[in-house]
Amino acid sequence: MANPGPASLNRISSPSISQSVLQPLEKKLQEYDHLMSEAHSTMIGIDEELRVLQERRREQEERYAEARAKRDEYQRQWRDVERALRGGWEDVQGGEARRMERVQTQIHRVSTNRLESFAEEGRTDSEQSGEEKRIRARDRFRMTIFGRD
Repeated sequence: MANPGPASLNRISSPSISQSVLQPLEKKLQEYDHLMSEAHSTMIGIDEELRVLQERRREQEERYAEARAKRDEYQRQWRDVERALRGGWEDVQGGEARRMERVQTQIHRVSTNRLESFAEEGRTDSEQSGEEKRIRARDRFRMTIFGRD
């Protein structure tokens, strides 16, 4: 007996198979296509809302920074006027310059005192140990902060 090839197979086209299997699958495909389309549209809308909110936030951050800068300036002016009314106007005008002058004077005084003490001991800066140099630097720093001799 000869082996019948694939061409010899006759497929039965049955309307019941098409209706019972393919049509329900096609309906499900259409249903999920519709759900995907709705979800995609919603995502696009949310993305646009997010972009608008981010822009509004950026604008509000700018307004906040401007308002804070102005408030700080007015607060500084208020303190200056308050000091002036209490009789401390010279502090307002030259306070920073005088403070820097005091710091420089203190540094000079400390370094002069150190040099004198080393001269009395008969030593130079090059003979100091590393530990003594660190202590001296720390003392100078302390003097600039606390203003003590």
